[in-house]
Amino acid sequence: MAKKGFHKTLNENRTEEVASIIERMPTKFGTTISAVVVGLVLLLLLFGWLIKYPSILAGQIVINTRQAPVKLIATTSGNIILLENKSGAKVRIGEYWLI
Repeated sequence: MAKKGFHKTLNENRTEEVASIIERMPTKFGTTISAVVVGLVLLLLLFGWLIKYPSILAGQIVINTRQAPVKLIATTSGNIILLENKSGAKVRIGEYWLI
């Protein structure tokens, strides 16, 4: 309850000049900050449009698992056939992609 009385006495002790300064909105400062923010957003949009980047990156990968790899020895000779040989195709869990 002491705070309410404190703020009330502050408002009563203010002169008209101080009250007008405190209650006045800083228009120049607000305009400057708004212009800076709009300028930064426009720069981000401009650079995002100008700088081209590839949506698909080509490179090498290493696939790791929690389980240790198992060494398989083929019982017959032959070739490996890649199923669905499409670049960028999604592989689901449990899906075969080699025969």
